[in-house]
Amino acid sequence: MDLTEHRQILNEELKYVINDYDQFKQRINERKQNPQDHSLIKQINLWEIKSIEIIQQKAQEYREMLMKSSQTCIDDIEMKLNDLHKKIKQFQNENEFN
Repeated sequence: MDLTEHRQILNEELKYVINDYDQFKQRINERKQNPQDHSLIKQINLWEIKSIEIIQQKAQEYREMLMKSSQTCIDDIEMKLNDLHKKIKQFQNENEFN
């Protein structure tokens, strides 16, 4: 192989290296311009959305449990107040006749 042929081969290889460099540089520039397009950012965004949905579901479940428990407690107090009212009326009626 002579020097001219060797130089031509090296020039061709250099073109490939420059082309690879240009492509890599383009990818870097795209990432800089669109950092939100990074796959890890997308995964974090998805994790955030799913986490918020789970928290909202749990919050709704506990609100419903609290409302049900509160209603049961209120119903119980209401029954006891009604019983007390009956006993007071009964006591009042018994004392009016005596």
